[in-house]
Amino acid sequence: MARYNTWQADVFRFAVQGRGAQNFLAAAQRQGIRLYHLRCTGAGYSGMASGGDRPRMQALAQTGGWTLETLERHGPGRTLERMLQRPGIPLGLLLFFWLLWWFSGFVWAMDLSALEPDQQLLLESQLAEQQIWVGSRLDQQKLAQAQELLSLQSETFGWLGLNFTGGCLFVESTPLETQSVREEAQNTALYAAAGGQVLSIGVESGFCVVETGQYVSEGQLLANALKLDREGALVGQAATGHITARVERSYTATQPLQQTTLQLTGKSSREETLCLLGQTRLLRQAEPWSHARRSVRWIPLALGRIALPGSLRQVTVWEEEEISRSYTPEEAQEMADRACRLQLMAEFPDANIEAREMIADRQQEAVTVTTRYTFVADIARQGMYTPVEPQKETS
Repeated sequence: MARYNTWQADVFRFAVQGRGAQNFLAAAQRQGIRLYHLRCTGAGYSGMASGGDRPRMQALAQTGGWTLETLERHGPGRTLERMLQRPGIPLGLLLFFWLLWWFSGFVWAMDLSALEPDQQLLLESQLAEQQIWVGSRLDQQKLAQAQELLSLQSETFGWLGLNFTGGCLFVESTPLETQSVREEAQNTALYAAAGGQVLSIGVESGFCVVETGQYVSEGQLLANALKLDREGALVGQAATGHITARVERSYTATQPLQQTTLQLTGKSSREETLCLLGQTRLLRQAEPWSHARRSVRWIPLALGRIALPGSLRQVTVWEEEEISRSYTPEEAQEMADRACRLQLMAEFPDANIEAREMIADRQQEAVTVTTRYTFVADIARQGMYTPVEPQKETS
C-alpha cells in the first residue's frame, strides 16, 4: 500500500489489451477515472492516467479479464520510494538543518577589528562579565541587554553596537567625545576656599563683594547672588566665575621608615577553563596563593583554519609576597614631601607654586613633614547665596 501512495505523485502511460478493450475505457470513465492521450494500438489502447488511479485500474482490468501494462512512469514517486527504502537520507537532511539552526545560536567568532588593541582586551572582559564569549549561546534578547548595560557603564566608547549573525559577533563603536555643558547655576554664591590676597577677579555673573588687593579669610563671601538696587529692592543673579589669590597654606604628611608592601616572587601559575557549546569545564586550577596578580586571556578554538564554537579562558597568576621595606630618613622625607604636594594639587589643581618651606620631624619610626606653600590659585568655590534683607520704604 505504501508503494501505491508514492504512485499518487506520478502520472504513467499504460496499455490495455484483451477482447473488448474499449469496454475497459468506458468502465474506467464510469468510475471517474480520468484517461487522456488515448490512442488505438491495434491490439488494444494506450493512454495516460494519474498514479493515484492505478489501483482502481488494476482491479478493473482483473475483473474484466483485460491486461493492463505500465509503459512509462513520470513524477517524483520513484524518488520517494528510494527515500522510503533508505530512511537515513531524509532523517539526515532533517538532522542537518536542525544542527545548522542549533549551532548558529552559538558564538563562533568575535570580530573586534574596529577597536584598538587595548580596547579589544577591555571589551572582552566586559562581555565576559555578561556571560558572552566565544562558545556561549546568544540570542537577541541577551544581546540587547548586554549592549544596553555596556553602553551605560562604558567610559571608553562613545557608541557601542553589537550585531550577532551567522555565529559571528560583530562589534562596532565610535570614539568617546565629551562636551562640557555648564549647568545653569541657581542662587549660588562664591566663597573663599582659602585665605589670601586677591590678585584678579573674573566673576562672570553675580555681584562681587571684594576688590583686588584685598585680603580675605577662608569661607569669606566673595560674590553673592543677591543685592539691593537703588530703590532697595532685591536683585538676583547666580554668581559664577573665578577669583585668583595669593595663598599661604600648610600640609602635613607622615612616612614610616618601615613599610609592608607586596612584591612579585617570580612564580606563576595558570588556570584554564574550556568554554564550548555553552558549557564550561575547568581543565587546570591555579595555585591558591593569598596574594597574586591576575591577567585574563581568551583563546578561540579552531580546527586548522576552521573556527569552532568554543574558547579557552587562560588566567595567568603571579605570586606576590609581603615584604617589609626600609627607607632611609632622607627617602622617607622625600616621600612625605611628595605626599604634601599631592594634597595641594588635589585641593587646588591650578596652583602655581611661588615658594615653599619644609619642616621635617625625624622620629624613631617615621618622618613627619610639614610643608608651607606660597602659591597662586583660584580660590572661588560655589555655595548657597547669603540672604539680603530688602529695605523697607520709609514714609
